[in-house]
Amino acid sequence: NNRMQDGNNFDERKPTAEEYRISKLILIFQMTFVGAPMIYYGDESGIWGSDDPSCRKPMLWKELEPYDNPQDAVNIDLYEFYKKIIAIRNTFPALIYGNFEKIFADDYLDVIVYKREFKDEVVFVGINNSNRDQNISVYINKSNFINILEIKDMNINSKIINSMHTNYIEYKYSDKDVIKKDKEHNLILNIPKKWAVIGVEVKK
Repeated sequence: NNRMQDGNNFDERKPTAEEYRISKLILIFQMTFVGAPMIYYGDESGIWGSDDPSCRKPMLWKELEPYDNPQDAVNIDLYEFYKKIIAIRNTFPALIYGNFEKIFADDYLDVIVYKREFKDEVVFVGINNSNRDQNISVYINKSNFINILEIKDMNINSKIINSMHTNYIEYKYSDKDVIKKDKEHNLILNIPKKWAVIGVEVKK
């Protein structure tokens, strides 16, 4: 129980930049793992708080800023990341409908790599939950992959699917974006601490 009203010594401060980064990592997992993801209202704007009723604080709106409390403001960086990762999920059906296969898991390294596959599409995800950068090698297949999370030339567009506006991504990549391999066709993954890789197949 972390209700401030019950007298608990709960720190209801605003999350730090590193803690918001961890929330992005959780979101990457949520949007690439099996099942239908759910977003609790306000998470995308960076709202914080303890248990009920603080978890039902009024929504933050950019149009209504500034608020009385200067800390109350939409976290634009987080909001844009929500849009990006949702659009990535919508773009690759394997992340929605695909089979799940664990490729690599190491409790000591705090790293997991899994593959989602649907029809002829393969997407893999590497999650580094540790506090240090991790370098690992994994075999997915002989295809070439790019880390879609780090592609700079990317636009988020919208189209109507089943009478609903759905965001998706359009992107361009170069040879330098292709993830390097060793002689055995293992992908060489350099995953920063508390971050991830989302690998999508490309034609080199």
